Amino acid sequence: MRAGVAMAVCGLAAGLLGVGSAAGQCEGVRVPLTQATASWTQNCFWFHPAWMVDGRSDTAWALGRCFAGGDETPGASVVFETASDVAVGAGDVVEYRIFSGGYWGCCGGGFTTLGAFKVFVTDADRSAFADGKVSGGQIGSAWYEVEVLGIEARAADRLGNESLAQSGHPQWTLAPSGEVLVTGENPEFAVYRVRAKSPVATLRGVKIEFMDLNGTSADPVGSLPTGGPGRHANGNVIVREVEVRVGASFEVAWGPASRVLCPGGAATLSVGVVGAGPFSYQWRKDGVAIAGATGATHLIGSAWAGSEGVYDCVVRSGGCEQVTAGATITVCFADFDCDGDVGASDFFEWSDAFENGEARSDTNGDGFLDWFDFADFVDAWVSGCG
Repeated sequence: MRAGVAMAVCGLAAGLLGVGSAAGQCEGVRVPLTQATASWTQNCFWFHPAWMVDGRSDTAWALGRCFAGGDETPGASVVFETASDVAVGAGDVVEYRIFSGGYWGCCGGGFTTLGAFKVFVTDADRSAFADGKVSGGQIGSAWYEVEVLGIEARAADRLGNESLAQSGHPQWTLAPSGEVLVTGENPEFAVYRVRAKSPVATLRGVKIEFMDLNGTSADPVGSLPTGGPGRHANGNVIVREVEVRVGASFEVAWGPASRVLCPGGAATLSVGVVGAGPFSYQWRKDGVAIAGATGATHLIGSAWAGSEGVYDCVVRSGGCEQVTAGATITVCFADFDCDGDVGASDFFEWSDAFENGEARSDTNGDGFLDWFDFADFVDAWVSGCG
């Protein structure tokens, strides 16, 4: 499965502004999982909980009863041991990725992405849980709910590679009692990422509880199917891979795009991030931090000579830092009236702005309005914006 599982879209659509190049990705340390054990497994087609951690997208675990019809899909828990003890320091982030879905033709057909679940961890002795049984296995009782920091849901392909499009993705809510409820778009495959703080200092096991929340306080509007934790018509779910990482993990999918602006023109720079967050942002111009530019986008509200430069954004999450590729902002002073053409009207409008002391007529950007600005504007006007 690729590192990114979902996207936090920061800013306007890339189709509007163009797409800058990505800076790469940060990866947490992957925690090997073993001894996969399920309280229930759909056994008609040899589904197996161990196939959730085998690194393959074509094998899976499924939940439900075969060809029973109606709401015959029970809730269930799947637990895993970590291959070795994992020390989780104070404030460390643990990330849980769940890749689910596929088409299931029975019972009306539909896609089998996950609809409702909850994540737990344990530091209990390994003999108390995870005996590797396909169904009816040893689940144990000393489980602690994780403190959720962020969740993302994203459509994916059959290999678990998430879509970088800005639409067609599921939505999620976190119930007051801790359940993750996924609604909205239901793609054939989806990947969910839950970032959380661990309530234990030594991580020895992970439990995912697959839940039937329909009609409960966690799903009062009945947005899930008739029953079961999956989004198939009969509540079934197919889970293909589960992955756990310690530490921050996110990817910068695109950075701001270069633009040519007219004097007084505006541009919104944006960055797309794949990951569950939370994220912090710091926009920079020519490598220097822009005061107050700490949001998901940066607006250049009225371009002038001082607006020209290379802009990038530093994205941080959980001690991991990525810097977007730089976007060059250029101001074409020849198109002073911002109509897309260079002509006499530009000359007259610049003259009016100069006489009125408008900052946008400071063509050379030295902070003074003088003969040098006139000379530079004439040069730009003769050259055009080509």
